[in-house]
Amino acid sequence: TQLLERRTAELSQLERHYQNATTSDRRSIRPLKENAEQSLTQLRSVLQKLQQLNVLHSAVAATAHLQLTLTTQWPDGPQTILEIPLPDK
Repeated sequence: TQLLERRTAELSQLERHYQNATTSDRRSIRPLKENAEQSLTQLRSVLQKLQQLNVLHSAVAATAHLQLTLTTQWPDGPQTILEIPLPDK
């Protein structure tokens, strides 16, 4: 959520800058603002899905044993985003 807060603050700053900008400056700021909006939308979506996974894990963990690893593939290799190991017995 810290990343979400930072990105939201950055977008707010861009929006303020955009509102106070001249028409020619707005042309250069607009793509930055649109990219920031898109990035924030995607980040919110990912966080929502992670929250749903956490709720699902909590519901299943009460009666089952679940090991969960969520990864993404980058050009230089995979990156683990979320890992929930099996509980110790």
